[in-house]
Amino acid sequence: MTASLGRATPDVAAQGENGRRYLDFSTGADHHRPRDVEAALRVARQATGRRNVLACRGDVPAGSVLVTGVVAIPFPMTHHHGRDTDTATRFALRELDRVLRTISSPSDTAAIIVEPVLSEDGCVPATTAFMKGLRERADRHGFLLIIDEVRTGFGRTGRFWGHEHFGVTPDVLVTGEGLAASEELVRNAEVMGARLRAGLQAVGASVRAIGDVRGLGLMLATEFVTADGHPDGETAARVQRAALEQGLLVQLCGTWNHVVRMTPELVIDEAGVDEALRAWAAAVAAEVWRR
Repeated sequence: MTASLGRATPDVAAQGENGRRYLDFSTGADHHRPRDVEAALRVARQATGRRNVLACRGDVPAGSVLVTGVVAIPFPMTHHHGRDTDTATRFALRELDRVLRTISSPSDTAAIIVEPVLSEDGCVPATTAFMKGLRERADRHGFLLIIDEVRTGFGRTGRFWGHEHFGVTPDVLVTGEGLAASEELVRNAEVMGARLRAGLQAVGASVRAIGDVRGLGLMLATEFVTADGHPDGETAARVQRAALEQGLLVQLCGTWNHVVRMTPELVIDEAGVDEALRAWAAAVAAEVWRR
């Protein structure tokens, strides 16, 4: 969607494999993301003649009405409630099926919308079984699978599109700013992301307050928890401030602002990663206790 038009009118960007058409919902900037998503939802509703949309959220109870016609469904938060990946995935899909039986029947459901990595809910990657489960249910019930790649697209996760990690194809793809990410940049995000993640995990292994290190490519996050495992936004905020004093800019996310997210430029090199890790280690050491 072109920003200057200010209306939800997508353009056909390309003809994909198996005759699929890819629609351009990009307004050219992340702050236009709500408008981009709204455009995708309008297309889904018009294409199916159905009203409701199911939106994958992290800490919102299944069945909660987010806005009129948009119902929350769970995302597999594998680091919460002591669940392993398989258990979290089964729970999320089971709750989706319950919502389809009790709150938004398939005949009333136009689409499911999901991010490959939940961004604001704590930078949580999806699982392959979950994404394939969404695709299977969309095909079975005749609604659309919308994948929101505003934050994850154009190489950020080490694949050109984040959903490529999971082997699924969306019906509608929501994109952000149209960057010319080359194969070299995508590969760099994969390699440098692995280096950054290893360094973050090394810091986390010696710190009691770090409950999880996660993400894909150069979209990584560290979650801070209290001694009894609850979200610790206070410590996360202190570490963020300490990191800034070290010259490192990081973001807070998650329901309680207890997750510190790192999304460096795709052109970052080994020296840049190592410099960031030194600053991060110093910030963490200054603000939290050791194991």
